[in-house]
Amino acid sequence: MAVDQMSGILTRLIPYNFGLWRLETSLARPQLRPYSSYSVGSTQTLGLPDGRTLAYAAFGSSNGHAIFELHGFPGSRLEAAVYHQSALELGAQVIGVDRPGIGLSSPHPGRTVLDHAEDLRFLAKALGHSSYSIIGVSGGGPYALACAYLHSPEALKKVVLVAGMGPHDVSVKGMRIGNRFIFWCFQYFPWLARLTARLSATQYKRLIAMPDDQLSAYIAKTLKSRLRFRSVQEKDAEAMSDVYSLRMMLESGSEHFRQGTDAWLEEGRLVTSPIGFDLNDVKVPVLLWCGRQDLNVPLSVGEEIAKGLPEGLAKVRIEDETHISLVLNRRKEILGEVLNGL
Repeated sequence: MAVDQMSGILTRLIPYNFGLWRLETSLARPQLRPYSSYSVGSTQTLGLPDGRTLAYAAFGSSNGHAIFELHGFPGSRLEAAVYHQSALELGAQVIGVDRPGIGLSSPHPGRTVLDHAEDLRFLAKALGHSSYSIIGVSGGGPYALACAYLHSPEALKKVVLVAGMGPHDVSVKGMRIGNRFIFWCFQYFPWLARLTARLSATQYKRLIAMPDDQLSAYIAKTLKSRLRFRSVQEKDAEAMSDVYSLRMMLESGSEHFRQGTDAWLEEGRLVTSPIGFDLNDVKVPVLLWCGRQDLNVPLSVGEEIAKGLPEGLAKVRIEDETHISLVLNRRKEILGEVLNGL
């Protein structure tokens, strides 16, 4: 939920009436510009056997080892853009994929986590990748684990979870109260979850439309206030001071809501439901990259996931990072670890 946490930091929310939220902003109406103007990848679509469309975007080297990046929640294929420069330097290709109903991918009502893992297997084969790896970031974690369970180890070489969530009963342990509240809404008050999504979508568009100097000034002011009240961690604030990376993450979050808020609720249903398989049946090595200061997906979640995986297939790596800083500060190391030994 790296982008989800960022959205919460950037949006001034004031609680009232038992958890409803009011958006407070003093921004002047900005001049809009294309939300995809900062994407360096080329988006393509693939027709699936059941007639749906799957959208993806490739970043980095065009002929390097394929690494499918499974985005956070909310997020989209554009999230993979943060790896572009590192992937170029390391000779890797990072492919971001929109999950159903997100970005340019067709909806798939009633889907399961394993259904999307099957979509990804079809995509890898269609693109001619007989050997590939997968990175699951935050809310993309369950899907990465599903691939480790479903895909052949002859094809899928490595799975890396970066601050990755796992099965619902594991992921909620130690989770910060704000995320617990959202999970609770998904389960019992979906109309309230939809309202928060609409507010987030609106704020994403407003922030994206700002010129860089205005966006930087707004973020600096907001973070200063948040730091004073300790509602944001210093490492997250430092990570978001890079306006280029920040803008790419905003683009990804906004693209999540391109088709509305239905996919947000569908994702919420899945992250609060049984994952659909036993972690002990996973067949591919899994590296769990965790931040010691992560309050969204705490270190304990990664350690608990590792305990459920087969002996010898799980490895936990711990960094002194927060949820957002783990992705942005360690992106080149993450790709390097994926490529190591291939």
